[in-house]
Amino acid sequence: MKGNRLFIRASILVMAALVLPFAVLGCGLLPTFGGEPQIEFAAREDEVERGECTVLEWHVRGAEGYLVFLDGEEVDVSGREEVCPEETTGYTLAVGAPGGPYEDRVTIQVVPGPGPAPAPTQTPVPPSAAPTTESREPVEISLWTAAEEERVAANTPIFLRLGWITDTPEQVADFLRSLELVVSLDGEVLRDTGNYWSEIEGYGDADQDGDTDYLTQWLYPVGVLAPGTHRVEGEIRLQWPVADGSDSDGDGLLDEFSGPWNFSLQIVVGE
Repeated sequence: MKGNRLFIRASILVMAALVLPFAVLGCGLLPTFGGEPQIEFAAREDEVERGECTVLEWHVRGAEGYLVFLDGEEVDVSGREEVCPEETTGYTLAVGAPGGPYEDRVTIQVVPGPGPAPAPTQTPVPPSAAPTTESREPVEISLWTAAEEERVAANTPIFLRLGWITDTPEQVADFLRSLELVVSLDGEVLRDTGNYWSEIEGYGDADQDGDTDYLTQWLYPVGVLAPGTHRVEGEIRLQWPVADGSDSDGDGLLDEFSGPWNFSLQIVVGE
């Protein structure tokens, strides 16, 4: 790489009018995974006697690339789960997709069964006032950031983010072919990281040189993390040098970048 300088282009959302001498790893756009998620969520019986069970069933369409949660626990896009509530209980199915919240709720009414019911230990709470897991907008955390620590609220779906902008689609494709991305969360290597890059798309004139620039973005869903401190570490490796269309030193040759580039940060999740 000429001059041993990393070229990371400025995020338009963060530095709208500035053209920094480096190629973006971390823009504020989302890749397109589809339209608004469609949720089907129901219980086989919406009323049971105390001590009986029923089955929750669900199917979510248009959730590719996003996480699905049943009362805050990650589940598959389609499934069923037996529940045996001791009192009237509401269950929430939510999709961690930007633009939401996208969720549906099922309430199971519990009625006294044969024989004396156990004495309540406290005043029953009406179903409408029953506590629920707070639904939060997903948070994107850029892995290429000067911040050493990012804080998020509890029960918040988290996405890790990187990005790359160049002058031509061919340069973006060359970057993706050359790329090796290794990321670990709390010491465990994330799987299938290569499957989360978006399609190459036009991104306006990011460097203000009079032509259209092109973007690809990596958005990896890690879901809802437990309260506490979590460590993210990683390395961006290139099998061969790549160019982004810039000529920072004016020698008539495109700058080339070879890496590797390392990053690390902490994610602190509130109680």
